[in-house]
Parts: sequence; structure tokens; C-alpha cells
Amino acid sequence: MEYVQLDKNTGDKRLRDVCLGEGVIGCELLPKNIRDAEDPEVLEYVIEHGFVTFTFDRRIHIEWSEVLEGRNPGIVILRRDDDALQQINTRTAPRHLREFKAQFPDWHAVLVQPDIEFRRA
Repeated sequence: MEYVQLDKNTGDKRLRDVCLGEGVIGCELLPKNIRDAEDPEVLEYVIEHGFVTFTFDRRIHIEWSEVLEGRNPGIVILRRDDDALQQINTRTAPRHLREFKAQFPDWHAVLVQPDIEFRRA
């Protein structure tokens, strides 16, 4: 993973700064002209640029499978498990990402590949 794109839900400067912390990957907020766009337009932007996307949206890969099919450079969903009382948001995400990076220092070196099998009806 060389570059991470924060989507419109994760687009917070504090989270970007934590991503950039060690200088091992690039990380950007969405450009201003895309920040208020609908999900398909945001996904087209990240696909065009080949960015792995960080998002809180746990259903984005399901809801927009027709956009992602065969073209997805990778999506990392930042969230706790489904049974957790507290969910991750822009206020808590920087702390969780720091903790994750401390526990898994080579996180940036992992090859992110789409893990979705698309089936046509």
C-alpha cells in the first residue's frame, strides 16, 4: 500500500495526519470538488487514481458493487466488529489507527487486494 485516500466520511485532517505519521505512505483528503459528491463519483475518482480507500461505510462495497466490479484498487473499512457498542467516527478514528499501527508496524507493507467475489444473477 503506497497511497491511501480518505473518503468523504473519513475525511478529517487529524486522521490524515495519523496516516502520514511515519512517512511510509501518502494520504490525502478528497479534493474539494469531490467532497460533496455521491458515492459513485467518489469511487470513480479513487479507481481512476488507483488509491486504496479508507472509509467508515461498511456497506459501500455492497451498495456500489457495479462501480467496483473488476476495478476496485482496495477498500479498508475502519470499524469495530458488528457487536461493538462504540463505533469509529472522525473523533475516535485517529486514536484507533494509532493503536493499530503500534500493534502492526508493517501495516503499510501489506498488499491490499479486493476480497469480494462478484456474482452476476
